[in-house]
This record gives sequence, structure tokens and C-alpha cells, in this order.
Amino acid sequence: AYSLGIAHKSLRDLAKSEPWLQRSLELRAAGDRMGRSRSLAQLGYVAYERFLEGRTAGEPADVLSGHLQNGLEFAHQALDMTPLDAVGQLSSIHNQLGNLYDEAGQKVKGVALNHYREAIRYAESGGDLYGTAEGRRNIAIALLNAKNFTDARDYALAALRNYQTYGTGAKERIEDTLALIAAIDKATSSQS
Repeated sequence: AYSLGIAHKSLRDLAKSEPWLQRSLELRAAGDRMGRSRSLAQLGYVAYERFLEGRTAGEPADVLSGHLQNGLEFAHQALDMTPLDAVGQLSSIHNQLGNLYDEAGQKVKGVALNHYREAIRYAESGGDLYGTAEGRRNIAIALLNAKNFTDARDYALAALRNYQTYGTGAKERIEDTLALIAAIDKATSSQS
């Protein structure tokens, strides 16, 4: 059921993905904390994707808010279920929570940034440079949106260095991060 949910999610068929992921959660033993965490985290990801698609389609604000709320609930449940030694899963969930809170407008309060920092901390402790880069890039975007250009640029450059260790395997992310740095530079120069 979990694999079918992931397969449909990969095909961008959220309507088929969600019930399979829900079924995978129902089939998990109560003591399978890691398995339950994975199912919950994926359900949170589906809710986040529904939000992104809904925003693009111009859905009403209350519907979009519902998607974000569902995503936050699933992600927090996943976080509570995740064993403390599952640093990769913890990093992924904190990154997801950062994205959800960022979309919900929690940047000013620092909630999104705190989750991104936790994602980086867990990724670093697990030796995951790509996860570290993802967290740093997300912080750079949040700081750019908050008009903190100096710190945004520092985080973007750090993310770029991490991505570059993957060479052509991270070509798209390297290009995206270079474009992010250019956007930060442009915003900085227009502010002067």
C-alpha cells in the first residue's frame, strides 16, 4: 500500500496516492513507529502538494488553508513517531515542516526557520550533504522573502557549495541555486 501511494505520488496523481498512503498507515502495527512515521510524512507531503496545486489553480483561501493544516498535522504526527536515531527521517520532516510553515506565513515568527535549522542539524549529523544543502537553500529563500539579503546570500552560497560536491548529479539544483543568488543580488542592489 505504501509503495502504491509513493508510485501514484511520483506520477502526480494525488487522488490515488492519498488513499493508498492512508491504507498503509492503517495496516502498520502500532509499534512500527518508523513505518507509521513514513506513512504520516508522505500524507503530509501529499497535503502540501495539494496546497501548491490548489494555489496554482486559484482555489479559495479556506481550501488552501485546509491543505496546509492537514499537512502540518500529518508532519507533526510523523515527527512525534520518529525515533531519535532516525536522523534522515527527522531531517526530512523538519524540512517539510519548514516548507509548510513558510507557506503559512510563519517566517516572521521564525517557526519555519527553526524547522529548517533542525533539518540542517539532522542532515549534518547523518552526513547528508544534499539534505544540508536543501535546508540551507530553503532558509535562503525564506530570508530573501523576509528581505534579509545578507544572510540569504550566505545560506545560498553554503547550499551551492554542498550541491557542487554532487557534480552533475545536482546540476538542476546548482542552476536553481545560482539563480537564487542572482535574485538575492538583484534585490540587494535595488534596495541600495
